[in-house]
Amino acid sequence: MIFQLIADSGSTKTDWTLLNVSEKKVVSTFKSAGYNPLFWDKEELSKAFQQDLNALQETIEINEIEKVFFYGAGCSTEERQLKVKNALSVILPATDITIDTDLMGAARGLLGKQSGVAAILGTGANSCLYRQEQIIEKPISLGYMLSDFGSGATLGLAFLQKLLTTQLSMETISHFIDTFNLTTEDILEALYKKKNPNTFCASFAPFIIEHHQHDERLKALILEQFHQFIQYYILPFFNKNTTQVKITGSIAHHFSPLLLQAFENCELEAPEIIQSPTEGLIQYHLS
Repeated sequence: MIFQLIADSGSTKTDWTLLNVSEKKVVSTFKSAGYNPLFWDKEELSKAFQQDLNALQETIEINEIEKVFFYGAGCSTEERQLKVKNALSVILPATDITIDTDLMGAARGLLGKQSGVAAILGTGANSCLYRQEQIIEKPISLGYMLSDFGSGATLGLAFLQKLLTTQLSMETISHFIDTFNLTTEDILEALYKKKNPNTFCASFAPFIIEHHQHDERLKALILEQFHQFIQYYILPFFNKNTTQVKITGSIAHHFSPLLLQAFENCELEAPEIIQSPTEGLIQYHLS
């Protein structure tokens, strides 16, 4: 039997799927933390991967895994791909390991063998024009501080800016204080001194989801972010015989009414929003 392991890894979480390719079926699935090599070193990754793969020990011996396909946020350069590959190779020295971007994973999961625009709107944001199972074109990715418009991290950062400068309703500010018990100094330390500031910002997404219906200024902030997302990540592909747009990610899913409103405001056809590309990615690798 041929076993393959697929990892769809964002900055917040990773979806792992063990496939029996010979019998074309899923053997096991589990979740773990997200692994962005921008914020993890090789030793940290190896330790975390070892703990994750222990979850498979009750199913198979991990040395039975013939191939690993790891699609990861932050894996856009050869150096970072090598960091992740070397970390996995410590645990799976005889396994054929392929590292690719989370964007390629999203494109394969959303579009399979079709053509179109695939976009991510989760902790981070990205998009591409996808044809003949390859990424043909994509915007420059500058991270949550300079691009990633509409993502959980950038949305969270914009939210904190409005919060700390008292540009949100007093009700929202009061609920924030009651919920998190964070001082301004705590927030600044997390942003400037602690590890993974992007996931810290994105951690406020559930609060934003819960409260944006009751704060017009917060809702306007979200819409502004989504308009910027469309301008930067979607519109550049619309004059290139694009037939469909599919968007995946937790932010796209939870804020789908506002995201669809933003597309309508821009006089664009509504995209298809899919919470996770994992199911499509499984079908891609089993086909």
